[in-house]
Amino acid sequence: MSARADRIVALVVSAALAGCGGGGASLPPTASNAQTQAVTTAQFRILIPPKSAQARLAPKYVSASTQSVIIALTSVNGKAYAGTASSPAAVSTSLTPSSPNCTSGPSGLTCTAPATAVAGNDVYSVTTYDGSANLLSEGTATLTVVAGQSNTGSLTLNGVMASITLAFVSDQHVSGSQSAGFSIIGNQPHTFTVVPLDADGNTIVGPGAPTLAVTSGSSGVVVASTGTSGTYTAQVQSYSATPVQLVVTPSTGTTVDINLTTVQEMWVANAGGNNVTAYDASTGAQVGDDTITAGVDAPFMIATGPNGDLWISNYSGNQIEEVVPSTNVAVVSISGANSEIDEPFGIAFDSSGNLYLSNSGAGGMERFDASSFAGMTGAQDITPSLNSPGDASDPVQDAVDSSGNLWVADDGDATIRVFNSGLNQVASLTGSQTFLDGPTGVAFDAAGHLWVADEAAASIDEFDAADITSNGTNIQPLTRISGSNTGLHQPIGIAFDAAGNLWVANYETTTSVMAYAAGSLATGGNLVPLITIETSLDQAAGVTFTP
Repeated sequence: MSARADRIVALVVSAALAGCGGGGASLPPTASNAQTQAVTTAQFRILIPPKSAQARLAPKYVSASTQSVIIALTSVNGKAYAGTASSPAAVSTSLTPSSPNCTSGPSGLTCTAPATAVAGNDVYSVTTYDGSANLLSEGTATLTVVAGQSNTGSLTLNGVMASITLAFVSDQHVSGSQSAGFSIIGNQPHTFTVVPLDADGNTIVGPGAPTLAVTSGSSGVVVASTGTSGTYTAQVQSYSATPVQLVVTPSTGTTVDINLTTVQEMWVANAGGNNVTAYDASTGAQVGDDTITAGVDAPFMIATGPNGDLWISNYSGNQIEEVVPSTNVAVVSISGANSEIDEPFGIAFDSSGNLYLSNSGAGGMERFDASSFAGMTGAQDITPSLNSPGDASDPVQDAVDSSGNLWVADDGDATIRVFNSGLNQVASLTGSQTFLDGPTGVAFDAAGHLWVADEAAASIDEFDAADITSNGTNIQPLTRISGSNTGLHQPIGIAFDAAGNLWVANYETTTSVMAYAAGSLATGGNLVPLITIETSLDQAAGVTFTP
């Protein structure tokens, strides 16, 4: 008998049971009328493992909490067996240390349980229970009983799932519990395990374990198997304002739903620190493990690409690079004579995945079509699809609107310039009524309104973008955020999170990143920030979010 056979339920129809397949005393010959003439007794040998052995359960499931078993002969030769007074169909047996049919040993409690047997093809139903009559496992066995022989068989019991344990591998991005729900920061895959438990909290393993299907209640969270039984990954691909359900559906038992809250991760380009730092956008707490330094050289702006990767403009290195969030490795970097990248600032993507870049050194914009860098890795010197040097004095941040127009903050000319996808200027915002003095940051809210950060005026202004493109240049802002309570000091990059909060990076003086609550933006004025971050920042310039 193997060291792990103590978890096996073995059937031997004989007076003396043989452990794992040995012989026993033979049965007397019987007549052909199995239901009435060939009735004898079978013995089921069951070894109940100690609680401490649950972590190494073998493939045939017997719970450590088992205290009784019911063995029922359901049919003989395909015909239902109803039993008789002397040979009942179902026999219940106690399986406790005090039971006369049980003996204790180093491997656990060994018990024998009687059952009715009839010569022929016997089908048994076996169910085990704990001390409170909770069903722990069940199974069906077929045994051919031949008169005059010792007949041996085995049975795999299926553990009956009463609950599960779902746990994520320890990770700075994941918090919470199964009962309260989990939260995931960012858009990278995170590993978790799902373990089925019986009514007494024992782990169900092996062929006796139920099959579990784990799915997501939203397309914004992708659940995938790792290839290892019971192990999966969850990856947030889009933010959800309400919790997403992780749905665990067992082959037997009740479906379990677990809440998963998605939290955006905010990334800050630190031009003075030569790094990109990451934060929980819901609290402002730093996600220290995610700091990016590889290839970073005076990063001023940062954007999230269509695939969820980060794109960083390295001003001093005359280079832009793509980095997978939560890693410190660049997928691809673009620089060189062909790229014509010269002191890059703003990066933005249109709905087709084309990349627009503001080159402050060349005083213009470039467009790299998505097909020009798709699938590339390592250092690349790619020629831009379009280039418009000299069309701006000092372009900083840029943003693409829902119509595909590129809006550029031109700090040198105190102007917001609007270009179509061909990089032809189609509109502008400038003049005394705009109050623009040194615009550096641009972003669009959910309503399509343009917001402009002005480093010289220490303000953020809201404009009607449609009014600018349709009716003229010298247009007053709808709302202005400014004043001593705002904390604005040379604001550069701005961005909206998924909840509609406006975030701004203050470059100099007391470098910081601040958020203004979505609900307060309409009133503007001397707003107090909802969140202020000063941790690990050095000349913060650009901000973006994942997912």
